[in-house]
Amino acid sequence: MDDELQIEEIYRKSPLLAFSVSTVVQLQSLQRMQSEIEAALDRQQPGPDLLKAYDFFWFWTLGAYEIVRTMDENRSCFSSLLAADTNALKLRLAVIRMPFAKQQLVKHPTLGKRPIRGEDSIADVRDKSLIFEIDGETFDSRSLMREVAKFFAGIKREAVLQAIPTST
Repeated sequence: MDDELQIEEIYRKSPLLAFSVSTVVQLQSLQRMQSEIEAALDRQQPGPDLLKAYDFFWFWTLGAYEIVRTMDENRSCFSSLLAADTNALKLRLAVIRMPFAKQQLVKHPTLGKRPIRGEDSIADVRDKSLIFEIDGETFDSRSLMREVAKFFAGIKREAVLQAIPTST
């Protein structure tokens, strides 16, 4: 296999490399964190494992949002379909990120900024997953992590049009 084919195979296996090496490294960190969260929830012993899952999910949420936000801010680097899917995922993640990051709910069109009332607290633990109730919406940590993992796994090389712009 010549060098060009080997390089293209690398990009096919990890299409976001064509966008940003940093994004790929961050995504790999996110995937390792997801594994840690799932392992802690699988043990689901009262106390330390649940706290570890919560702690890591907090960081996972912030990390997932920041990766997706970076992609959304550079939507010209992606196909129109991937750019639209990225924006939709960013808006979904923002709902759970805001209570964790800013201790407020997503800004309401007429009510403006609203403080949290425990939305960053676990509402329940079921099916080995952390459950959060935020602004009338239920978030299941495992389902959300799977949704994000599926989004990234579904990115194809042809949907990454160019690298993230860098300053000179």
